[in-house]
Amino acid sequence: MNSALPVPLRLARREMRTGLGRFGVFLACLALGVGLISAVGSLSASVESGIRRDAKSLLGGDLSVSRPFLPIKNDELDFLRSQGRVSHIATMRAMAFAMNDSGTAEEQAAPNSSTDAPADTPDSSNLPGKTALTEIKAVDKAYPLAGTVLLTPDMSLAQALAPLAPRQNSDTTVYGAAVDPALSDKLGLPKNPVGRSIRVGNAIFRINALIRREPDRSASLFTLGPRLLITLDALNATGLVMPGSLVRHWARLDMPHTAGSQSPDVLAKELENRFPTAGWRVRTFTQASPRVRTFTERMNTFLTFVGLAALLIAGVGMGRGVDSYLRSKMQHIAVMKCLGSSTATVFAAYLSQVMAIALVGSLLGAIIGGTAPIFAASAIQAFFPSMDASLHLLPMLQAVGFGLATALAFSLPPLTRAAHTSPAQLFRGYTDHTRPTPANALSGQTTFWERQWKNPRAARLFSIACGVVLLTGYALLVTPSARLTLWFCLASAASMLVFTLSGQGLRRVSRIFRPKGSPRLALALRSLDRPGSSAVRVMLALGLGLTALVAVNLVTSNFHREVAVGMAERTPSYFFIDIQNNQVVPFRQTVLAVPGVTDIEQSPMIRGRIMRIKGKPAVVEDIPPSHRWVLRGDRGLTYAADVPPNSRVVAGKWWPKDYSGPPLISLTRDIAEALGIGLGDTLTINILGRETTAPVVNYREVQWDSLRMNFSIVFAPGFLEDAPLSHIAAVYADPKAEAPLLEKVSRQFPNVSSINMREVLNTVTSVLGNISLAVRLIAYTALFAGVLVLSGSLRAGLESRLRDAAVMRVLGASPMDVLLSLVYENLLLGAAAAITATILGTLAAWGIISGMLGATFHPLPAVTLPTALAGMALTLATGMAGMFRVLRRKPMAALRNE
Repeated sequence: MNSALPVPLRLARREMRTGLGRFGVFLACLALGVGLISAVGSLSASVESGIRRDAKSLLGGDLSVSRPFLPIKNDELDFLRSQGRVSHIATMRAMAFAMNDSGTAEEQAAPNSSTDAPADTPDSSNLPGKTALTEIKAVDKAYPLAGTVLLTPDMSLAQALAPLAPRQNSDTTVYGAAVDPALSDKLGLPKNPVGRSIRVGNAIFRINALIRREPDRSASLFTLGPRLLITLDALNATGLVMPGSLVRHWARLDMPHTAGSQSPDVLAKELENRFPTAGWRVRTFTQASPRVRTFTERMNTFLTFVGLAALLIAGVGMGRGVDSYLRSKMQHIAVMKCLGSSTATVFAAYLSQVMAIALVGSLLGAIIGGTAPIFAASAIQAFFPSMDASLHLLPMLQAVGFGLATALAFSLPPLTRAAHTSPAQLFRGYTDHTRPTPANALSGQTTFWERQWKNPRAARLFSIACGVVLLTGYALLVTPSARLTLWFCLASAASMLVFTLSGQGLRRVSRIFRPKGSPRLALALRSLDRPGSSAVRVMLALGLGLTALVAVNLVTSNFHREVAVGMAERTPSYFFIDIQNNQVVPFRQTVLAVPGVTDIEQSPMIRGRIMRIKGKPAVVEDIPPSHRWVLRGDRGLTYAADVPPNSRVVAGKWWPKDYSGPPLISLTRDIAEALGIGLGDTLTINILGRETTAPVVNYREVQWDSLRMNFSIVFAPGFLEDAPLSHIAAVYADPKAEAPLLEKVSRQFPNVSSINMREVLNTVTSVLGNISLAVRLIAYTALFAGVLVLSGSLRAGLESRLRDAAVMRVLGASPMDVLLSLVYENLLLGAAAAITATILGTLAAWGIISGMLGATFHPLPAVTLPTALAGMALTLATGMAGMFRVLRRKPMAALRNE
């Protein structure tokens, strides 16, 4: 059976009988890097698989249409009903008020007169409880078309939302509701609020159940308010649906899946053609949860790159291990050459060994990482309820491919050098592997490629080029973003080059600098320049991990500084929405009368959707991914006579203050560039079912980080004033004034919804903290891989250090002299690696923050300095771990064979 194997495989099998224990550390590094990539890919695949599996439930049917402000019209609903079962839903945000325990719900629902309340505004002066923003979903009897709403206590949705029978001698209706448990916490209700009453607008609701699962609620990392599930009749009873109210209407369609029936995608195109001015957004179940998909894709890409950094570190260790192993086999290789083995045979034999070991490590890492969705399911399903916690073969295979490609790329140079070992090794005891073969020895009847292969130096350079192309090509093939992948590969190659040059530079400096007053330091410097010095290996192994950690820490710390510190100083206390036209003046007067209010900004707003660009239909796929959100939904619109604050016109001219002509548009420059809009080109925007075409007459740059109110699309005066606008307001107040402000606005204007920006920032900070923790853990894992590589490299050179220490002892050095020289050596290596990693990591973080995100970058020495010191400490601890054995060993034991 063995004779049937090719010669290189038979040689490899025999070599592996002796065991390859020295590869243990590097196998662990390879398994670690592959495991990270496998885990990240498997988690992303689990979320994506869950979305595909529950796509119909997540969307609420086979097809969904939605539109702000205007309900779905009867003729539109009739057409949808001709295609299958239809469910009508309306969503909006509003303030919920906790009712006290005194009296009945009907008694508390009786309106009181209020002289301060503006006309047509529901009164709430009799509401003593807490208030909270809630996300209302009003549904019809057909809801849900797909999936099941799970409630506590167990009951049907119809039972939970059914109105209570009016009490005798009362005409007040109390409606049923199901709520998110978080709403009861915000309103200060008991943990089990079933049976308690809340008020929204003019309507009273009895909490009949808590929502355990809402099938069509897309996963999200945070929301502005907990869910309140009610009926459409109950929503109308609140009195909150007024002209300009931010209500979104939905129609979900469940299509019959019978032979000959058209697909949802075909019907979506027919809807666009049949109702071209409807201004709605049409999605099929294949497009369910686009935000979740986008988020997981971006996180998958970013975390994969961090995992690749760990894998590159493992590759450095793998290359070092292969080189050390092959140097110990030089006599064997020389014997094989004398017995007739060709260079290609030797190369194939040892390549087979290396790839067999790499396959074992890669498979082990892929299996461990592939089980991550199973063990992390309980934590991740809190954010992504539809996650499919199972094994996914494709990301595991892709991770194995990364492991094999990395092992091959970093092993090719030492394998090529070893394959060119001369048989003269047997007779001289040494060989120069880098000296090229004379040109006349390579001439003759050979091709160009054969001559290059027989030239050791050319073959080694060719192997390095092959490794770079292999890794880069595989990464471009597997990762989703070719542009980011290419930048990562270039940055990795540049970083490795910088660390290599830094290591060689450190050796050159140690060769020149000779301190006379410190013999121990002089010994350390001479050790850095000795043959087989670990300077370059330490720089590569530890430096790459430290670079990743510095970059991650700086990026996350800058985010925290911007969100938790910077935004907290600039953000308004509250955003108030759904302020009606007849409430603008009294609202402003009420807010400014509250002591501690420092400023208020108000602006009219309506929402519209871009339908055509320069007269052609707007296609999402035609614009860069970073700005596709502009076309995926409706955008907030406003009008202004003056240039909005915190923005400036960078192209074109602003219209006169008294302008009253045809509609004109001002657009932010980034959106104009993404859409390919030039000055004078037109945008067609659907507003309340009416399409309006207007030219873009100027571009603006907006300081969004100022958090002042601003809009991407601004119209000139004279066009939107007669539309059913609502107003939004940003109010700035001292912290002590926030509670009185909310209480007064809630009682005076119960139809106005408030968004507590302090709570939003806390939520954002918490989410970013969780993400940062996950990214830091992966970066620490990459650093741990570097420590493993470093320890393996030092272990590989331990025998030479034993001999060096023995010679020093014989020449009169004390154990303390040897110990301190080793401490100095490792401190110098750690300092060089830490300084270089800090510079590269800072540059990488600056590129991400300033270049990719357009934010202000802060170097933050308080973040980089501890990371650099930690790198030095790791180098010292790892370097000294095996040196106590050096000090304990007697000099005679190391020199007896000399």
